[in-house]
Parts: sequence; structure tokens; C-alpha cells
Amino acid sequence: MASRPLIVIDAPALLPPLARALEHALQRPVLPIDPAGLDLSRIPLHADALLELRLPDGDGLMLAHTLQTRCPSIRILLWSLRLSPLDLWLAWRLGLAGCLDKAEPWEKLVESVRRMEAGEPVWTPAQLRTIQAFEAEVGERLRRLRSGDWEKLADLARFPSWKERAAAWGMSRDGARRAIARLCARLEIEDPEALIRWALRHGLLEWLPEGPRLAPGLTALREAGEGNQGQ
Repeated sequence: MASRPLIVIDAPALLPPLARALEHALQRPVLPIDPAGLDLSRIPLHADALLELRLPDGDGLMLAHTLQTRCPSIRILLWSLRLSPLDLWLAWRLGLAGCLDKAEPWEKLVESVRRMEAGEPVWTPAQLRTIQAFEAEVGERLRRLRSGDWEKLADLARFPSWKERAAAWGMSRDGARRAIARLCARLEIEDPEALIRWALRHGLLEWLPEGPRLAPGLTALREAGEGNQGQ
């Protein structure tokens, strides 16, 4: 049976040499794809993928979810530098084949891709322990959130006053306080300030020059149907 092609999606400067080296090491077809202006019609329906998490103009987890939606049989290995517990947990929840730190030796990458091709587990015991700890401390709580809670979580950090928060949510200041009190109760966190600290500590919020936003990977999780109770 012909080997499934391996799609490689990474920074454009890295793609040609990486694809050539992988094709030589794996002895299978490798298709380098520039994430800028990605044409999904070029993606084979049955393929494996090596996908950089932190793309120049997008988020690898969101792209992984898009690829899974179009190609349900695709197997995806996510790789990047400095993978956080949130990154590992999100990739696991989305059903990816595994994650690999780019700091690992070349041989580890080749071995991981071969394991993915063979349908074998790629997750390491250490990664699974990290995922299980994150699930117990954070993940179970996130699944209690309702659809409107996610943006309120970001707005809580984005807007310093209750007046601004109320205006953003189209309610009175008392209504905004009650909404956040309910959110804190769902997450078992004592008050709004503690909620912001908790979200930042676990990487759920990113602080950009224009202000805080939800970690991009959480959007992929929401679109996949996770963490949206009460709809």
C-alpha cells in the first residue's frame, strides 16, 4: 500500500530544507506547505502532518482543527519550542497524535513521525503526566464554561472598570458584577482579581500590546465543541 504523504507546515524559510531532510530520512513523500495563504484544496484527504504551533500569521491549533474538519483521517504531530502545559492539553483534547519540542534531537523527530505513520502513540509518559495534572487543575473547570463566559474572561482583564465591562456586555454595572460572580462560582475561584491571576498563570490569557486576549488555541477547542455548556 502506498505511503500516506507527510505534510509539513512551518515558517517558509525552514520548509524546503526540512522537507528534503524528512523525505530522505523517512523515504516517503513530503509536501512542504507555506501557511501563508494556505489552500485547503491542496491537502490530501488521507495524510499525516507535521505542524508548527506558532505560525507567523496564525495559530497552529486552530489550523489543526481546520485540517481535522476537512480531513477526518489526518494524523497531526504538533511541534514548537517551549510547549506549555496548556499547549499539550489542548493538543490532547483535540485528538492530535502528539507533540514534540523543537529542541529535541533530529532523531527524535524522525522517530516520532514514524510512530505516527504506524498509528502508534507519540505522547511521552512525561507529557501525559503534565496533561493529567492540567486536566485535574484547570481542564475540568473549563468545561463548565458557557458560550458567553469566554469573552467575559478576557474582558475582565481588558477593561479595568465595571462601567467599561458593563458597556461591553450590554448590561448594568450590577448585572456585570453578578455575571462575573456566577463565572467565579462556576470556576470555584473567590473573586475577579483571583480569576484574572488564575487565567494568566495557566496561559488562558495572553497579554498583547493592544490588550489581553484568550489564548488562540482555546478558540479551536470551543469550535470543536468543548467548554460550551449551557448553549
